[in-house]
Amino acid sequence: MGLPGGARSRRLSVRPAASPALGRCRAVRPDRTACTKEPTISVADPPAEPNEPSDRLRRIPESAASALRRLARTPRALLAGLLVVVLAGGLLAAQELTAAGEVRRGVRVGGVDLSGLSQAAATDRLRAAAEPVQASPLTLQAGAATMTLPRSRAGVELDVEASVAAAMDV
Repeated sequence: MGLPGGARSRRLSVRPAASPALGRCRAVRPDRTACTKEPTISVADPPAEPNEPSDRLRRIPESAASALRRLARTPRALLAGLLVVVLAGGLLAAQELTAAGEVRRGVRVGGVDLSGLSQAAATDRLRAAAEPVQASPLTLQAGAATMTLPRSRAGVELDVEASVAAAMDV
């Protein structure tokens, strides 16, 4: 019974009489030799064949193998740049997915920070901040003449819903 793998398998060789590491050896019978030390067993791998494609490339289809060979000839700086672009795109896509339905970070409307808020929360915060502004009258000035007018009478109001919608679209 041989070793698995056929001719390409490892070969075992035992050299009882040829090794000085075995100590003194004597012939017990014509077919047996007795030594004072245990025999050394060495494993010899068959030499690699340089023109043979590697095992990895033999297991994949030829079209994929040729694509890998072309990729191996591509300059590493170009591959590194492509990797950076792909990673940046992935990070932006991940941010878009996690921030869906929320105002983006750093968005302000009239000095009011709406970062990370849902549409309802942003509307509530903007309305609360707009109340003092809506309550203050408008002062109109033309030359030397000055006139104070309530905002409701002048028709000037903050459109909170449109402002929040614009903040959500950023």
